[in-house]
Amino acid sequence: MLKIEALKKSYGNNVIISDMNFEIKKGEVVSIIGPSGSGKSTFLKTINQLVKPDSGTMHFNGLIYDMSNIDSSIASDLRKHIGMVFQNFGLFSHLTAADNIALGLEKAHGYSKKESQKKALEMLLLVGLEHKASAYPNELSGGQQQRVGIARALSSSPALLLFDEPTSALDPELVSEVLAVIKALAESGNTMIIVTHEMSFAKEISDRIIFMDNGQIIMNDTPEKVFSDNAHPRVKAFTSSL
Repeated sequence: MLKIEALKKSYGNNVIISDMNFEIKKGEVVSIIGPSGSGKSTFLKTINQLVKPDSGTMHFNGLIYDMSNIDSSIASDLRKHIGMVFQNFGLFSHLTAADNIALGLEKAHGYSKKESQKKALEMLLLVGLEHKASAYPNELSGGQQQRVGIARALSSSPALLLFDEPTSALDPELVSEVLAVIKALAESGNTMIIVTHEMSFAKEISDRIIFMDNGQIIMNDTPEKVFSDNAHPRVKAFTSSL
């Protein structure tokens, strides 16, 4: 499904990702945890070229990419197969919930207006928001906005879903509704990489958990081992502090 080798990213003298290797198989759910500033979100953004790394090789859907040398047209094509859910929802304030989903289908995937609206309604139904199709973002709660964001990411039937701290901008009482949607997607066999601070959730839904610190993978193992007394000392120090 996806394999990344020798990924590096720096800003000046500040090393964000240091020679990182990563692999995920079809149908796997991998959560990435670790302290703020450890490179988790930057790593996600290099996958779909929102951040261009200094070097790295990516194997995805049978193709091989030099991640530091992908032009804009290839990056756009890559994003058609990779859905992403952002921390801050990323909705257009002047578009309704349905139109936020439909826009990408029309612009990037060649859907007609009628087809895109039909698909948008199907996606909103999937996340329990079909009754909010005509609502604008400022008429939705944070949890509802994020569920629209998830519906948008799902609308193109991507091979891979990326979640960049999907609950970090939500009030605590709204977190559970978003986590429930993500859990349902995991149980449906979607291939997903989730950057999260929700430790219990990561432990529950993940096939593997990766712990990152200072741009490196410190531990890559099952949830049981990551949260065990035998975990890497740095990982144990982090999880026990929460």
